Amino acid sequence: MEIKDDMFYSVQEASKITGISPRTLQRKAKKQGNRIIDNRYIFTGHQLKDILTVATMARQAKTATGGDSVFDTVKRDIIKLVEDIDNDDFLLKVLKAIKDEKHLEEFSDEEYQRFRDRLIEATALEKRILEYKEEIQRMESYVLDYRNNIEYLKKSLDKRSEETSVLLKTIEQRNFIEAKTKGVK
Repeated sequence: MEIKDDMFYSVQEASKITGISPRTLQRKAKKQGNRIIDNRYIFTGHQLKDILTVATMARQAKTATGGDSVFDTVKRDIIKLVEDIDNDDFLLKVLKAIKDEKHLEEFSDEEYQRFRDRLIEATALEKRILEYKEEIQRMESYVLDYRNNIEYLKKSLDKRSEETSVLLKTIEQRNFIEAKTKGVK
């Protein structure tokens, strides 16, 4: 069957043309972000040609090596590893994390303990920082009160100074009047 670049092909049609199972093609379509029409993935002729090229290269690699292709060997190794792991819950979590593209790290027990200790320390430091921020706010409030008191005292001293000036002027005038009445120059 001739594949035309500008034509669209359903998964079933693509499966007949390429000889690849429909489920595998659905996974490829999802991975590639193919268009969906009537809840079905659609392939372009160009995409089918690319799929056929890759499939042909894989078959050639298999025949050239006289056995399994590198892809089949890797798949077999992965399946063997999965079968060897005894902790199904952990395996399920790891596989879901990989599927969800979450970041996985490998730690030795010592590294993990140090990492955990640093997280605990970081949490404690965050609490202390919050306490310090609250203390700074209280201190800023005290400083504002002291500034207001200083301003009040400053105004009060200025008034006392004015009163003292008026009082001194009054005493000076009184002394002048008394001296004049007594005839003192």
